Amino acid sequence: MPSFVRNTSGGTSISAGALAPRSRRGNTNQADAYWRGGGGFSGMNIDFTLVAGGAGGGAGQWTNTAGGGGGAGGMQTIYAVPVVAGQSYTVTIGGGGGGAGFNNYTTRGTSGTNSSAFGYTSVGGGGGGAGSAGTFSGLSGGSGGGAGITNFVGPGGGGAGTSGQGNAGGDVGNGGGNPGPPAGGGGKGAAGNGGFGYSNGAGGAGASDPLGSGTHAAGGSGGSCGSTGSTYGGGGGGQNVSTNGCNPGDGSIGICVIRYLNADAVGASITGGSKSVGATYTTHTITGTTQFVVAAA
Repeated sequence: MPSFVRNTSGGTSISAGALAPRSRRGNTNQADAYWRGGGGFSGMNIDFTLVAGGAGGGAGQWTNTAGGGGGAGGMQTIYAVPVVAGQSYTVTIGGGGGGAGFNNYTTRGTSGTNSSAFGYTSVGGGGGGAGSAGTFSGLSGGSGGGAGITNFVGPGGGGAGTSGQGNAGGDVGNGGGNPGPPAGGGGKGAAGNGGFGYSNGAGGAGASDPLGSGTHAAGGSGGSCGSTGSTYGGGGGGQNVSTNGCNPGDGSIGICVIRYLNADAVGASITGGSKSVGATYTTHTITGTTQFVVAAA
């Protein structure tokens, strides 16, 4: 009759150390590996927030034309994604799109670049609309770019956002006897505001990272004269209608924030980005394309 009692001679004590019982454990990989005859860390689950690059603002001219704000990069938080010991995972961080250039009033802002990690992609923000009849409208993206104006002729439409990642850019509405000033780009937290009357449209609000890294992915404001994206994944401001000498703002780079339970990583060696170990969780902050390496210690 086969014996169901494991011979532990020369084995690993579980009274202390890596395999000691814990009150909180997110997976059973270590115990499973032990009873199968293996040892130590084999994998775990992670949570991560992934933000794409924000877009640049659209161009105008100093006389009666102005650009819309760039849309924020798409932002999403994914939970309980498995990673395996012995694997290296590429985390790609999207760059911010450039502003359209001083007085280059027929040109929209450049859209931001996508970020990708662990099989997921966040979409770059959509470029801000320009001060020309053919290029009024903002571009679609993670969040859409805001609409621009020319000679107070419009209205123009904001670009669409990506579902679950961002919001639409603002439209230029009628007001004050003319179509309004340029609109703001969309943000993760809200759509861009439409220019109305004689007030430029503000960019849509960013959103707080559920993993605790701060607020990201705010839209750029219309006609805000050279304002670069103020958050990770933020959109740049569009060129102002009344200011001679300012450039449309650039979008900001994206970010990836990875978090896992310390208890799940016992016996592991994990590298990639800036690493911070807290009382319960370890966090990796990545702001440039890198390898997230998971290995047994």
